[in-house]
Amino acid sequence: MRPPLEGSRSPSREPGDRPAAPGRLPEIPSLPGSAQVEPISSVSVMTRSPHLTDRRRRILWCLALLLAAPAALYFGYSAAAPPVAPTVAAPTTPPAGFADRLGYHPVVEDGRPVNPAGSCSSPVPLPRSFEGACRAHDYGYDLLRYAEATGTPVAEGARARMDAALIGDMHRRCTNPLCHTAAEASRLGLAVNTWRQRGAAPVGESGLQIAASLLTRTAETLAGRR
Repeated sequence: MRPPLEGSRSPSREPGDRPAAPGRLPEIPSLPGSAQVEPISSVSVMTRSPHLTDRRRRILWCLALLLAAPAALYFGYSAAAPPVAPTVAAPTTPPAGFADRLGYHPVVEDGRPVNPAGSCSSPVPLPRSFEGACRAHDYGYDLLRYAEATGTPVAEGARARMDAALIGDMHRRCTNPLCHTAAEASRLGLAVNTWRQRGAAPVGESGLQIAASLLTRTAETLAGRR
């Protein structure tokens, strides 16, 4: 038997110390003044996670919108005025201060004033033959915005009549069933937006504001408060 080398003595143990059990690390005593660390529960961490709370909120929003969308489409389309022949109801000469506030002067196109920079703002492509009607409709909406900003009273239902004139103009420019389908799709989108904004002047909104107003209007209509 080989004698132990110098400097390789086993560490000494104090009387009363127990040897560590095989396969188990010895307990490390806490230092004086150190904070005790509580064990972390994975379940409590998961239930308190703000990410999961936000996810649940988004899921509830999506479910509510899916449930409200068919009713909103029905109510909005039902409230729309039938398509009519476009008339030159918008003034050729804009009100004083219109150009300063809206940033342009209307031009006359096909005998009616239009927004020269207007276009058919639609999530799906529309026939190019609709462009002139959309520019006239944009000018009409800008007149509503100007009236709202200046406190000028507007006749009730003015926005719905502008929508009806636009759709009537679209249908008159159509020569095939696909074009008429696009006009009716535009009618549905306009009708829901006008109904959702209560026929008031159009305003820019975020996606969250659109969703909230859609749910609010649907709930009000279902409750009988149109």
